[in-house]
Formats: sequence, C-alpha cells, structure tokens
Amino acid sequence: MRAPGGDCRGQSETLGFILLVAIATIGITSVVVLGSVAVEDSRHAMEVGSAEHAMTEFDSQVSLVAHGDSDSQVASLPEGRGQGVRTNPDAGRLRVAVHNQSNGSSLTLLNTSLGAVAYENGDTSIAYQGGGVWKGSADGVSSMVSPPEIHYQGTTLTLPLVLIGGEGSAAGDAQITKRGSSAVYPTATRENPLERGVVSLAVTSDYYEAWGRYFEQRMAGDVILDHPNDTARINLTVPFEGTFDDVVATTESGGVTIKGGGGGSGSSFDYSTGVNYPSADSRVASEVADCENGTCAAGATSITSAGTYYWDGDQSLSVDVDSPGGNVSLVVNGSLSVDDLTVTGLSGDQSVTAYVRDDFTVKKAANDVDGDSGEFQTLVHSDGHVELKGNADYAGLLYAPESSCEVRGSGSFEGAVVCESLSVRGNPSNTFTFGGEAVRTTDLTLSAGATRVTYLHVSTTTVAVTEA
Repeated sequence: MRAPGGDCRGQSETLGFILLVAIATIGITSVVVLGSVAVEDSRHAMEVGSAEHAMTEFDSQVSLVAHGDSDSQVASLPEGRGQGVRTNPDAGRLRVAVHNQSNGSSLTLLNTSLGAVAYENGDTSIAYQGGGVWKGSADGVSSMVSPPEIHYQGTTLTLPLVLIGGEGSAAGDAQITKRGSSAVYPTATRENPLERGVVSLAVTSDYYEAWGRYFEQRMAGDVILDHPNDTARINLTVPFEGTFDDVVATTESGGVTIKGGGGGSGSSFDYSTGVNYPSADSRVASEVADCENGTCAAGATSITSAGTYYWDGDQSLSVDVDSPGGNVSLVVNGSLSVDDLTVTGLSGDQSVTAYVRDDFTVKKAANDVDGDSGEFQTLVHSDGHVELKGNADYAGLLYAPESSCEVRGSGSFEGAVVCESLSVRGNPSNTFTFGGEAVRTTDLTLSAGATRVTYLHVSTTTVAVTEA
C-alpha cells in the first residue's frame, strides 16, 4: 500500500534537481560568455595599444626619411587579428590660403591630399597622417596619439608637411622611401614677412576634431569645426604695421573727389588712392564686446585717469582728456558727434583712441591736441559714415578704410585720414597737413586678440610606404 503523497515528494525531488542543473548551467554559461567578452575586450585593448606604439615608432621612422639624412627606412607596422594596415594617398586634405581683408581676394598657397597609413581593428583605427598619429573610435570621436610636426612660435608658423604616396597593404615590415620635397612658401616671388590679411589653415579628415583640438592647444586661436564637411579650420591674422605716407589715402581706386571752388588748399593736398588697408571692424567690435561685458568705465566728459570709457548708444559729446597718466580709449557703441575734444598732458608713447561703431561726425572745433597729431586716433566701423563739417579742426589719425568720408566747410586737418572714398565739397579753405613721423608708423593693433602670424614657412615631402 502506497504512502499518501509519495508521488508528489518524488516529483519535487526531480524538479529540484532539474532546477539546480538549470541554474548551474545558466551560471556557467554567463561566466563563460561574460568572461569571453572580457577576454575579447582585453585582447582588443592590448592590440590597439600595441598598434598605437607601433604607429608612433613608424612616425619617428618617417620623420627620419622626410626631414633627416636618410632617403629610406624600414619600419614595423602593427599586425594582428584586425583588418591590417592600408596606405591611402587620398585620405585627408590640407589647404593653406591667404585672404586679403581689404579687397576680399584669396590666394591659395597649398591645396593637397595628405594621405594616411591606417591600422584598423573593428571600429577602432590608428592612422599616421600629416606628420602625426591619430585615433578614431566607434563613437566617432577622434584623438591625437602623437602631434604633427607643425610649429607655431611667436608670430612664425612652420609647416613641414609629410604627404603619403602609394596605395595598398603594408602590414609587417614596411619600406619608407622619400619621393621628393617642395618649397611652397616662401619662394622667389613670395616673400616674408607677410603683409596684411588672414592666413587660413584647414584640414579635412576623418580625424578633423582631433586636428581642431591640436590647433586650439598649439596656436591658441579660434577653431571653426565644419562637421558636415569633416573640416577643422583656424585663421591667423597678419599684424598690420601702419604706414601712412600721405595726408589722405583711400582704399577705393580714384576715391578722392573735389567738387566746386578750386581755389582752396583742399584741391591741392597730396593723396593716394587704391591703397590696401585692412578693416577696422574686428578691432572696433572687440572693444565694444569687452565693454558690454562690464570691463570698462562709464563714459565721462572729463577724463584724468588712464583706461577705457564706454558710451552705449548714439552720442553728441564734448570731452576733455587731461594728464591721464596712460593710454585712454573712448568706445562708442553707436554714432558719435564730436562738438569739442581736447587732449593735453600726454607723455611718451601715451595716446587717446576713439572706437566708433556707427557714424562719426566732427563739427565746430573738433579736437585740440597739445602734442603731435600721433597722440589721437579714431577708428570707425564699416557701418558708419564719416563727416567733417563747419569749421571742424581735426588733429590726429582718422582710420575708416571701409567708410565713405565727406569734408565740408572751412576748417583744418592735421595728421592722416584713411577712408574708402573722400569727397571734398563746396569751396573749402581747408588746410590738409600731413602729420609726418608722428602718424607715419602708428600701431593701430588691428589684430588685437587674434592669433598672429608674420613669417610663414610651408614645405611638403612625399614618402612612399610599401611592403619591405
């Protein structure tokens, strides 16, 4: 006779055993799977790390060929379970151009493929390109492994670029051979120092973000990342050394017009036209932006201390600057109409500079400088029109290379004026007197706050990478 519940106990024991086996199997499987993933990740990391080291060594060998005395070297490229190493002469592109801010023209000095020698392992790549080693990851983020041989020091930019020629696989031992070198800048017809404008350096590459960070770190400039085109760009400004040789100069060819009269000295002053002077816009805008951030003192009619004084909006002013003990800046975020401005008590290289965001008008007795005319300057944004009228007497440098200027009435001008165009109207008895050395080499620091370049050295060396 069977004991009550005997079958149930037997079934429970069987089910318990099965559950234990299932749990053990799941645990063992999980350990194996997770362990395999960890082992795979570890092996991948080791292979990528080894590839980074090998590509860095390869970088050194290429440098010996491109910049040293050796025309050929043998280097070891990374091997392993990855897709190997390929040479692609069309990977990446570099463009170096000089832009003339005055007339909008652009001169391309170099526009060439960089090429690359790239190791790929899954979604990770390690590439030699442009003299540096770069890493790309699965999430699309790139980083620099070793820097390219681009040097920026002081105001000198040196680009000894290495270009990759040849195509195909080159895992294991690779032969690095120099194919030739070329001087891009300077040349017999293109000389240093650079004269005015902006030097633009742009790299299009799978590693463009890493190139951009490199530009920011090494050149301390503003980098533009063009994500749709995989391009990093940095602009370097050529410092403007002011050389003012005439009392009047216009950036527009034939830009001086004299109407009416003919007997006044306004019809006989010396002038030059079609002169290349850079815009004042960035400098004026920079001064206004600094003041909008609260770094300037409020505008005043009596100034006895050095510093920057700010007026927001259109102004009609009489200002007296007396013995400030240093440089004074007058920043107007709007139009400025000057009734009277006196500058006294400056010493040494001290000066007073006005930055005008819109129209600039001089009327009545405009300004009186007790020293030389080089002590006062006015910079006008291209949005503004310049007008001297009535019995306006202006002493100083008036710099408005992208503005139309008009002189009416009977007054005097001493110093130098730069406009896009200048119209002298009526029958003026104006006297235009050049300020001489006091204004000839005035430093307007138009590239303040920008990364500067004066001397540029660009060369290319092409190397072929083939199996040894």
